[in-house]
Amino acid sequence: MKNNTPPFLHPFLLLAFFCFFSPVAASLAFDNAQCLDCHGDQGLTRSGAEDINQSYISFQLHVDAEKFNRSVHHANEIACVDCHADIGELNFDQEVPHPQRLAPVDCTTCHAEQARAFISSSHMQARRKGIVMNCYACHDYHYVRHMESASVAERGNPFCFRCHNPYQSHGWLPQKGAHFALVECSVCHAPQARRHINLSFYDLVSNKALSGDDLLEILGLGEEEFMPRVDRNQDHAISSAEFDDLILMLRQKTVHTIVHAELIVELEPAVHSISKEEAVRDCGQCHAPDSPFFSAVTIALSKSNGLRCRPGGPRRLSHQPLFRPGRDPHPAAG
Repeated sequence: MKNNTPPFLHPFLLLAFFCFFSPVAASLAFDNAQCLDCHGDQGLTRSGAEDINQSYISFQLHVDAEKFNRSVHHANEIACVDCHADIGELNFDQEVPHPQRLAPVDCTTCHAEQARAFISSSHMQARRKGIVMNCYACHDYHYVRHMESASVAERGNPFCFRCHNPYQSHGWLPQKGAHFALVECSVCHAPQARRHINLSFYDLVSNKALSGDDLLEILGLGEEEFMPRVDRNQDHAISSAEFDDLILMLRQKTVHTIVHAELIVELEPAVHSISKEEAVRDCGQCHAPDSPFFSAVTIALSKSNGLRCRPGGPRRLSHQPLFRPGRDPHPAAG
């Protein structure tokens, strides 16, 4: 058969053939499970020597597959090699099938807006003084979780308290314990970020907070059924009267609760612009009848994976006002 391929295409076809069948190209088709074949071993460590006194230190290389599978990155189908981008291939003929020393992960490749906000932060100033402040200091390595429906005790404050003892400062702040327990540090220290009040239900019998999954199970409702059942006038918000009915529904199920109100920030890039100098020290921003924070009171219906339940499709509770103190709460504005 006559070959009708133009002669100038022959080198390109040969190159394409080589790339398609080359061992390197074929080896790129590996997934996280192959990484966990080794890194799932709890005893996997790497030893190194410090330059000063040659004392040996160990680096934990184990990745808990169950915890990683609940992470944001796994939920977004991020592969290990998407972050560890200098792994080009796996060679299982070697004891360690990839380069033993990998480059630090560059989170800004995906999180550019967060990086821009971080540049103007107090934490960036600390880096300029030689203090190690990288993304992993707050966000863990492999287990970054969804936090949008988490409580203050689970969100930013525990990370802040790793380095900061708030009781050694904040001399101007009354009732420190209550503020540190119910107000996220970023509310004052990231004044550019949006804030709102989150309500959560605490069961007085079992002495535990009710997750969104718990609440829906008690009420016998699915996610799509919650808002149509609670929001009787269908204005896409829950008035104080409708909220009282929700409490009554729980009591009819023999569940007695109290409601915790916490002041938190939206998880947006501006949260990373933490400031000491520009921190809010105005009590009136919160403790006033017309405080803007009461324009967005939400109910935290959390799932087991940390995501917020999205009840009723577009009738979501998130960012919808529940009531506003000092105004007619029947109904609140939608």
